[in-house]
Amino acid sequence: MRWWQQEERFFFKQEETIAIEDSHIPLICIYYNKGVDIIYFLQVLRESFARDGYQSWIAVDQAAAMLHDMEYLSPSDEINGLEEMITVAGTMAYSAYADIVILCLEASDITDCNKERGLSGVDIEFSVRVKAEAERIHILIRTEQEYLKEWVLPDLNVDDIDRFYECLEQLLVN
Repeated sequence: MRWWQQEERFFFKQEETIAIEDSHIPLICIYYNKGVDIIYFLQVLRESFARDGYQSWIAVDQAAAMLHDMEYLSPSDEINGLEEMITVAGTMAYSAYADIVILCLEASDITDCNKERGLSGVDIEFSVRVKAEAERIHILIRTEQEYLKEWVLPDLNVDDIDRFYECLEQLLVN
């Protein structure tokens, strides 16, 4: 829905809702925990996509995302559950002519958000979490075909995120 004001009149327009699976835009869900600087991670990831000519549309559940040219999607009474957030994100990204949608939510692991298997429209899911006892960053990736891969990194730097991006791009292309 979009609202705008023109000469003190309010207009309301209901845009056509297109399910993410019908739009053919790849959707990546990222789950993270509090120890991760997810905004930095997403900025580097977006730059990697842009370098290869892809327009990424990113939505994060942190209000600070707006300061970094990302969308802020807040769980509210109007948006119930992950499935509804996926639909909203997909519709907004379709309207923005994006090549890829990245939806980023706080959770301690993939299983926290994905209790209901069979989320429609999700192509790749991964979690980025800090394990305090190991003082390392763990990235676990899963696709619809149940491809699993895990990285353990000492920290999140540009080179590590670029190497991760290369793997992610291969998964999306194949």
